[in-house]
Amino acid sequence: MPGKGKIMGAVHVEHKGDMLFESTIGHHTIVTHYAKAAEHKDRAVTPPELCATALASCVATMVAIFCNNSKIDPAGIAVDLTYEYLENPTRMGDFKVRIKVPHADPERHRKGILRVAHKCPVHATIEKGSEVEFELAE
Repeated sequence: MPGKGKIMGAVHVEHKGDMLFESTIGHHTIVTHYAKAAEHKDRAVTPPELCATALASCVATMVAIFCNNSKIDPAGIAVDLTYEYLENPTRMGDFKVRIKVPHADPERHRKGILRVAHKCPVHATIEKGSEVEFELAE
């Protein structure tokens, strides 16, 4: 179809009981938990927390690639991300990303670091939006 990208991967999620969900991505497994209800304890990350983690880790990865390509030591790179829950519709928003690159010269590398941070595919997905198609399996 025109305008469609290549399939990058697939995720399979199964309910494991007591609001625990097991996601399989390739050979990796991630457990999430819906902890909003009072009777459910915080037993794993929630899906929104996982989404925020994807954004922060994607930015960190892009910055590390930039550092490697620019001969900057990537040791100590850190990304701190905050977000808020918004309503109507319920969603995450007001993301604030703070990037620490201890071995970079802030004046010399600031533009390059911020440029690659904006190129993170997770950021682009959030910023540009993406069509999501739902169907009910038989």
